[in-house]
Amino acid sequence: MVVTKYDKLSKTMEIGHVIDETWWANSYTSEALIATVNFLFKPTDVQKIEDFHDITNNRS
Repeated sequence: MVVTKYDKLSKTMEIGHVIDETWWANSYTSEALIATVNFLFKPTDVQKIEDFHDITNNRS
């Protein structure tokens, strides 16, 4: 997980991630995303976090 964009004015962060298809459908990304969101909301004044997924991964 990585913060790819931070807008101080709107207090919005965009996060991104890449995981090899081999590891899809194992809940690794879900677990990492939950931990990342919790981490970013607690010590910051961020009010919105955006994340996008690969549309070719039907399980996203």
